[in-house]
Amino acid sequence: MSRRSRVVREVPAARTLYLGAHTLGRMRPQQIAGIGLRNAREQLLPRLPIDFDRRYDRRVPSDPVASTDAIADNTAVLRDSLDDDDRRRRRDRACAVADGRVVLMNQTVRLERGEPIDWQDDRFEDRSPLWRSKLYAFEPLADVALGVEPTASDNDVRNAFDTWIDAWIDTVDVGGQNYLRRLWTPWSVSLRIQRWLRYLAWRRADPAWVDPDADAALRRETYKNACFLRNHVERDVGGNHLIENGAALLVAGLAFEAHDTDWIETGLSILDSAAERQFLDDGCHFERSPMYHALVLTRFLTAQDLLERTGRPVPPGIASVATVATGFLERLRPPDGRIPLLNDAVYGEALPLDACLRYADRVGVGRVESRDEVPRTVRDVPPTISGYEWLRTEIGSMLVDGGPVGPRHLPGHSHSDTLGVLLWIGDHPVVTDTGTFDYVAGPRREYARGVRGHNTVQVGTSEPIAIGGKYLMGPRPRPTASVRSGEVSLFEGRYEANPLGESPYAHHRAIYAGDDWWVIDDTVRGDGASRARGRLHLHPDVVPAIEDDGVSLRIPGERTIWIHALSGATIDLEDGWYYPRFGEAIERPVLRFESSDTDPATIGAALTTDAVESAEWTMDGGQRVRFDRTEHRLPTPKLRAAEFRTRR
Repeated sequence: MSRRSRVVREVPAARTLYLGAHTLGRMRPQQIAGIGLRNAREQLLPRLPIDFDRRYDRRVPSDPVASTDAIADNTAVLRDSLDDDDRRRRRDRACAVADGRVVLMNQTVRLERGEPIDWQDDRFEDRSPLWRSKLYAFEPLADVALGVEPTASDNDVRNAFDTWIDAWIDTVDVGGQNYLRRLWTPWSVSLRIQRWLRYLAWRRADPAWVDPDADAALRRETYKNACFLRNHVERDVGGNHLIENGAALLVAGLAFEAHDTDWIETGLSILDSAAERQFLDDGCHFERSPMYHALVLTRFLTAQDLLERTGRPVPPGIASVATVATGFLERLRPPDGRIPLLNDAVYGEALPLDACLRYADRVGVGRVESRDEVPRTVRDVPPTISGYEWLRTEIGSMLVDGGPVGPRHLPGHSHSDTLGVLLWIGDHPVVTDTGTFDYVAGPRREYARGVRGHNTVQVGTSEPIAIGGKYLMGPRPRPTASVRSGEVSLFEGRYEANPLGESPYAHHRAIYAGDDWWVIDDTVRGDGASRARGRLHLHPDVVPAIEDDGVSLRIPGERTIWIHALSGATIDLEDGWYYPRFGEAIERPVLRFESSDTDPATIGAALTTDAVESAEWTMDGGQRVRFDRTEHRLPTPKLRAAEFRTRR
């Protein structure tokens, strides 16, 4: 190891500088220009003797006309797509705000019941940037339109949110220190616009509660926010933020169509460009997070529905992505109907998976396999495809991540989970990904993104992908993968890693699936490969026990499966963490597999429905696996023999 590599690995400031330079060097010119513009605005504009808030106020018509019929109809469709439990949870959260409790990311702030919210409350500064952004985006307001019927009996909820909006109008101006990272973060503005317009439509649904003055004030403030967003599209961030910007401008443009703005055209242009650039050929959003996929798909479904309801043509690119992205989500659906927590993903942020599919059905969006309708029975996974593959048996389903970790210019929501696996037995999750606690730099962020928090192989204590800060990421491997179907199906994947300041290595993973069993076979080549270890992170409801003939996993419903070590590997237990929702941390058991002391290092594990006295490989006359006296012939891997090319 060179002195420079040692310094970068061991000195935090040097590591951050290196990862920052690496991340910046792979950004697109448009992103870098956007970052420069945002920083210049934040540093210079508050110092100028100009009232920017008044400038925006002057652009707002005295009495802007807002048509909300299409939004009201779309909201009704969206509400009907939710199940009763989801609507009830949303209603409870809305009522909690009326009672003075604001709960975001599993953290509660108490407000005085019936009193206006202080948008400059010092307590908000103690929360994470994401918590504040959600508050400024009026996230609790989303629960009103989808969970509360607009009747006079719900006047407490209506009064509470009316006071929120009144306080915003009276006290929040454009500008000020860090305004683009606080109250006027464009991502928050985008969601605020959409939620205000849904709330406006919700308020208008009950004639008994029509308040012309409140209606007019909300229309003016929404128009002002749309003017601001039009000047602050997040081309520096890109990704899902850009889709939120486009959706908000489109919704605002359709609502304020009576006025001379270019919001519809701008919103459509952003969405059309995102449809072309942000979705892979199999329909997966390119950040490869099921949560963000569901979020952005919902925006495209809403855009298509609103365009059709207002008699406008739907651009072919937007219609195509709505269709293939819906098809991808349906194919990704696990047996329990909840999104896999891959990359930055948690429950409770996007529409539930099945609700998103119902929403697509209700707005008339069909589903196709991919843009080219490519069959997936037997195929290699090209680099431009998501790489998510299912290996299903009679007892359960295993999901394998055989693709790259995310777009090279946008690594913020990517995790070091190459060739990771998830497992369901029946409809119960058994092996899960870690999820995400928050987006704050620190040990929890490192654990959620690092290899130790995923169901793959780690060599020693090194990270195959260097990570740092909230969103930084170093050089990433480029995996190759393939899937073959048959009596015994085979997934195999391979990548080469250059850990920061460590020896390079190559990892090959083969996963075999029979009628009621799986075998995971890992091979690691390179200096230090003998220190390889694999992990399987168990769902907190699963109870493991190390026994003489393997590890038993007791699953809710009085079901048990067994895991047996192969290839001389050993199994032990360690503690791990599970972050299923923002702000929620649950301790859970992790199975750790230590490799045999060989070159190359091998780690083998068999998952069976019954305890077996012996589980072993045999290579006589071809590769086979034997459970007691039952022997299964296995397909021959094709990638394992590839030459190891990585160098220091």
